[in-house]
Amino acid sequence: QHLQPSSGVLIIRHQDETGGLMPVQCNAADIPLAVQPSLTVTSNRSVDCLTDDQASAVTEIMRVTQGHRHRPLVLSADRGRGKSAALGIAAARLLRERPRYIRVTAPSVSAVEPLFERLLVLLPNARREHLQLFFGQGRVEFIALDLLLQLSEGDQAASRCDLLLVDEAAAIPAQILERLLLSHARIVFSTTVHGYEGTGRGFMIRFRRSLDQYTPNWRHCELAEPIRWRSDDPVERWVFETLLLDAEPDIPQIEALALPQARLSHWSSEQLLNDPQQLRQLFALLVQAHYRTRPGDLRDLLDDPTLQVWLLHSSEDSASRFKPDALLGVMLVAEEGGCDAQLADQIWLGQRRRQGHLLPQVLASQAGWRQAPRLTHWRIVRVAVPEVLRRQGIGQAMITRLHREAQRLLVDLLGTSFGATEDLLPFWSSLSMRPLRLGLKADASSGSVSVLYGCGCSAVGKALVEAAVQRFADDLPRQLQGANADLEPVLVRLLLQHSQQLQPGQPIQHGSVNAQDLQDLYAFVFGLRGLEQAEPALYRWTLRSLSVPLLSLDPLLERILIYRLIQRRDWSDILPLLKLTGPRQAERWLRVHLKPLMQDLSLPDWDADPHD
Repeated sequence: QHLQPSSGVLIIRHQDETGGLMPVQCNAADIPLAVQPSLTVTSNRSVDCLTDDQASAVTEIMRVTQGHRHRPLVLSADRGRGKSAALGIAAARLLRERPRYIRVTAPSVSAVEPLFERLLVLLPNARREHLQLFFGQGRVEFIALDLLLQLSEGDQAASRCDLLLVDEAAAIPAQILERLLLSHARIVFSTTVHGYEGTGRGFMIRFRRSLDQYTPNWRHCELAEPIRWRSDDPVERWVFETLLLDAEPDIPQIEALALPQARLSHWSSEQLLNDPQQLRQLFALLVQAHYRTRPGDLRDLLDDPTLQVWLLHSSEDSASRFKPDALLGVMLVAEEGGCDAQLADQIWLGQRRRQGHLLPQVLASQAGWRQAPRLTHWRIVRVAVPEVLRRQGIGQAMITRLHREAQRLLVDLLGTSFGATEDLLPFWSSLSMRPLRLGLKADASSGSVSVLYGCGCSAVGKALVEAAVQRFADDLPRQLQGANADLEPVLVRLLLQHSQQLQPGQPIQHGSVNAQDLQDLYAFVFGLRGLEQAEPALYRWTLRSLSVPLLSLDPLLERILIYRLIQRRDWSDILPLLKLTGPRQAERWLRVHLKPLMQDLSLPDWDADPHD
C-alpha cells in the first residue's frame, strides 16, 4: 500500500506477451537518478565536521566541559545526521586540549563504534585496546550500563570522570538515565528521533521532567541536515511512513474521565490493516509510552497470530466529554502455554525452548514448576496510555477488564514480566498480581532485574500461583544475600511486602520474632549486647518490619538495615552513606535510631514466674 503512491518509487512487472520486464509505474520523475549530497561549505564549519549542524553540535558538547557543572546537553537527530560522529569529534578535540578521562555508554557496544572510528581518524597516534582508546595521558572508555551504575553509586568514582557521553539514550529506561544524571556533573545524552534503536520523542516526554527538576539549565541541540543523503530524501520519507517511525498520537481533549463508559475491544490484524489511521495511532502511543519500541514490534503486532491487540476507546455517547471514539489506551497480550505433557517436560528439563512463551518457560525451567507449560497463560506485553491521561486509573481499568475476560475464556494464568522499578512494582501489585520469580542479574542495557508477576484465573492457575508465591517468599531472603545482594533497598522492601499472604487472619511469612528476640534487641539498643550477638534477632525483626506495608522506617535506617542484615554487605559499602569512620561508630548510630522503635514494643513481664 505504501509503495503504490510514494514518490521516488519505480515499479517493474513482467509483460504478459514476451515475458520481459518493463516499468509500469513511476512516481520518480521529479527525482534525478544521481544526486550528490548537498553539503555546503561555510566559514562556520571546521574541516572535521561535514555540516554546519554537526559543527554546532560539537561546540555544544565541548561547552558541557566548561563553566558551570550540572548543565547537561541533549543531542537529538534522525539517523544519518552524524550524531555519533559528532560525539567522537568533540571527544578528539577535548583530548587534544589536555588529558581527560571521558566515559561512553550505550545499550550496546555496536552503538558507539562510529564514535571510536571517528576518534581513530582524528587522533592517528591514539591506541585502542578493545573498549578503551588512549591518547597521551587521556583516554576514552566504553562502560556497559550495568557496570556504570555500580561505579556511579560512589561519589568518588563519578567525580573522576571529566565527561560522560550517553549514546542512543532513547533506548535506555528513564529511571536509569536519571541515576546517571544525578551521579555525573558533566553529561551529554544523545538520542535518535525516529530510530530503530528507540524513539527520541518518547524519551523527551519521559525524561524531560527529570531534567527540569534536577538540572533546570540543561540545553537541547538538534541536527537536521543529513550527511548520508540529501534533505527530504524519498527513501527516508518512505521508511518513516511505512514503519510508522513518524507516527504521532492524537492528544485527547480531556475535561472529565468516565471510565465505565469506555469500550475495551480486541482488534485483529485484518481490522488494523483496514483502518490505517487506527494503526498509526496505536503504534504512536506505544512509541510514546515505551523506551524500546522498534519496527520489529510493528511486524509482530501484525504478523504474530498469538499476539492480541486490545484498544480502549471513549464512548460514542454524545454526553461524553471526550472526542468521540478517542483512543485512550493500548494493551498487547501474548497467548502462551498449552503444551502437551512431553513438550512440557522437555521445557522443564531445559531441553526445549518454545519461541515467545516466556511465562511458562520461566516458571518451568527456572522456578521449577513442571506443570506450568501445560497451563494456558496470557502475558501482558505492553500497556500504553496517552501522557495526559496517565495516573488516572486507565491502565488498571484495562487490566482488570482483561482479567475478567481471561476468566470467562478459562485461561489459567494472567501475568507479566518487566524490569523491577519503584514505580512498576506497586502498579502490578495493586492489580492483585504477586511476584513469582526474580531474575538473578540485571539486564546489561536497562540496568534492571527482571521480575515475573502473575495471578490465577482458573482453579488450577490459582493453585500454581499460590504455591509459586509461597516458594518465592521462602527463597527471597536467601536470594537477597546471593545473586540479588546489590538490589536497590526500595525494591527489596516492595518484594518482601508483595510476597506476603495479605488475606485477613493469615500471618506475615517473613521474620518470625519471638520473646527471646525482643529481649536480645532491647539488650543491643541499650548497649548490653554487641551487634554481632544481636544480629540474628535483628535480622528477623528487620525482615518482619519491612514486610508490613503500613510500618514506615526512616529511609536511611531502612537502607542500612537492608545493606547490613538482609544483603550482608560489608561495612566498607555502608559507612560512606552514614559518613562514619568505622563499625563501632556505626553500632552506636544504629542504637540511637533503633531505640525509639524498640520502646514501642512490649517485653514479657519481668516479674512473672518463669515456670508459668
